[in-house]
Amino acid sequence: MTYTATGFSNPVRVIFEGIFRPAQIEDRRETVAQHFRTAIRREREEIYIVDRLLVRPVTRTAMAISSMLREIHHGKLNSYAAYVLGALLVALLLGLLLR
Repeated sequence: MTYTATGFSNPVRVIFEGIFRPAQIEDRRETVAQHFRTAIRREREEIYIVDRLLVRPVTRTAMAISSMLREIHHGKLNSYAAYVLGALLVALLLGLLLR
């Protein structure tokens, strides 16, 4: 009796599915009735722990901050110059205080 790669790795995949929680997408194409299917395609998307616990929350936070910052950008050049001047003054004051 020989083992295929899928048969050998299936127990490990079953154990780690609880940790990784992969998303499975199933696409069924039916012809006349439910009993006659032309194709069943299953896709498996692996979601890594680092992505789920670190990258996605950081991305969501950055998107939330950028949407808040979007409100201050209304297209007036004098406002942009004032923002740059204010940021420069804050940086200079922090530089003097932390010296």
